[in-house]
Amino acid sequence: MPKMQTATTVDRATANPLWVLAKAISVITSPAVLSFASMYLMGIQINDARFWPWAAVYAGFGFVLPLLYLIYLMRKGEVSNFHMKERTERIKPMAFIFLVFSLASLVMYFMNAPFVIQVFTYVGALQGLLMLLITLKWKISGHGAGITAFVLLLWALFGPVAAPLFLLVPLVLWARVYTDRHDLPQTIIGAVAGLAFMATALALIAARCPGAGLACF
Repeated sequence: MPKMQTATTVDRATANPLWVLAKAISVITSPAVLSFASMYLMGIQINDARFWPWAAVYAGFGFVLPLLYLIYLMRKGEVSNFHMKERTERIKPMAFIFLVFSLASLVMYFMNAPFVIQVFTYVGALQGLLMLLITLKWKISGHGAGITAFVLLLWALFGPVAAPLFLLVPLVLWARVYTDRHDLPQTIIGAVAGLAFMATALALIAARCPGAGLACF
C-alpha cells in the first residue's frame, strides 16, 4: 500500500524553499510537458505545415490517452496520484504507454506519416517496453529519461547554443531525489536510457535524410 503523508509532514515539506523549488522543477520537467515542448520546438524549427497535424496525432497517442487512463486508474483507487511514488502503481500505466505507442507505430507507418514522426513513435514504443520491463522489478526515473532526451533534442535542433541546457539534467535528477521520488541510481539509469533512445532516434533520422536535420519527410 502507498505510504500516507500526515498533514504535519506535508506542511514541513512545503515550508522548505528547497522542497518547493524541487517540486516546481519536477512539475515543469514532467515527461508530458517535455513531450509537448519537444513537438512544438521541432515544428517551429522544421517550419513545414505538414508537420503539425501529425504532431497532434502523436500528442494524442503519447499524452492524451495515457493521461485519461491514469485518471481512470486514480478513480478506481489503483493509483494514488499522478506522481506514482510506489513502483507497483507504475506497472499498468507503463504497460498502457507501451501498447499505445505500439499502436501509434502501426498507424504512423500505414498512414505514411513524416519519417521524423515515425521514428519518434517507434523509439517511444521501444523505450516504453524497456521502462515497463525495468519497472516490474525496480523503479526507474521517467523524469531522468525525459530531461536527457529533451536537451539532446535541443542540441540537434539548435546546435551548440543549446549546450548550457545540459545543466538541466543534474538539476532535475537532484529534484527527483530531494523530493524522495527516486534514489540517485534510479535517476541516473533513467537519464542514460533517455539519452540512448534519443541518440538512436537522431541517428536513424540522419541516416534516412543526411543533411536535412529533423526536417525528414
